[in-house]
Amino acid sequence: MKNKGISREQAIDHIQEMDKDRAHWGRAVWGVEVNDPASFDLVINLDNISVQGAVEIIARALEQEAFQDRDEDRQTFEDALTIARVWAALTRNKPTRTVRIQLECLNGHVTINGDVGSHKMMGAVVSIAEQVEGVQSVTNTISVGSSWLW
Repeated sequence: MKNKGISREQAIDHIQEMDKDRAHWGRAVWGVEVNDPASFDLVINLDNISVQGAVEIIARALEQEAFQDRDEDRQTFEDALTIARVWAALTRNKPTRTVRIQLECLNGHVTINGDVGSHKMMGAVVSIAEQVEGVQSVTNTISVGSSWLW
């Protein structure tokens, strides 16, 4: 409230809007419901545990085998990061900002699926994706025009 110079009601509205945006982002990017505790490996209710207690719980959990770094987890993260970078590059380019495509990434190899309105747009999407850090190759399965039928 103090930082934004707003009332309590406006602050509550702002927080609720941010929560809604984060929930949408979690579904869109990660495919998880961020408000569902079952989506996470560890949930700590800070209403019942102090911050220091939570830190100690997290530190102990990190010692467990289930929380150790694994190569396949690292690669999954790198592939998700690559997809996020491609999306960021596409949204920074006004013509490709609103394309309706799907991206998949496996070991840095990006596959682009979907429909675009023109060959020029398809070329722009592929060209932008190819220039993104982490992209090893791009497989283009984009269709030009609409894939639906009357």
